Amino acid sequence: GVLAPSSSQPPAQPADGECCGRGCDDCVWIRYFIAQEEYERHMSGNPVARDVNQEALTALEERLSRDAGEG
Repeated sequence: GVLAPSSSQPPAQPADGECCGRGCDDCVWIRYFIAQEEYERHMSGNPVARDVNQEALTALEERLSRDAGEG
């Protein structure tokens, strides 16, 4: 799962099968992208946050589309 990033380690991507593909409000991919953004801000020393919602949703849609094509 997605863990809070430490100062030296980025968050781990969700493992295959962790996302149910139902568009949950608290999707593991959304949590991952938020944690990744926090990690990158921490590492850069820049407290200004990007809007990662669109990035997270785009990545989730791409993954779900790929997964649907594999079945």
